[in-house]
Amino acid sequence: MIEVHHGPVRFRYGLTGSSVDARHARCLTGLWLDEAHAGSGSGGGGALLDDYHGVLTTRGATWRRGPPRMPSRPPVAAIEVLRLPLARDRRLIDTILEIALYFDARGRET
Repeated sequence: MIEVHHGPVRFRYGLTGSSVDARHARCLTGLWLDEAHAGSGSGGGGALLDDYHGVLTTRGATWRRGPPRMPSRPPVAAIEVLRLPLARDRRLIDTILEIALYFDARGRET
């Protein structure tokens, strides 16, 4: 679950599952995304941040399957991600619910 903070827009891990934390070798809950991924070699997770901004722009669910945006342990060949925007006041998106599945080179879920 990703918290969306406005003015300026920033994203924070509100709650992460144990498999996500294990893949990143640390607990991500409570960390700002741009800071959590700053040393990943991807410019602070630029592509990942673009994905979240896309949810805000479209105001709708997004889905993608392809190469992972961030490195993980063990490495995976593909990730499938569903993101759902939520708004407590029915107007301003304040949470993005995310479900991610990880796949090896043979297409098997890991």
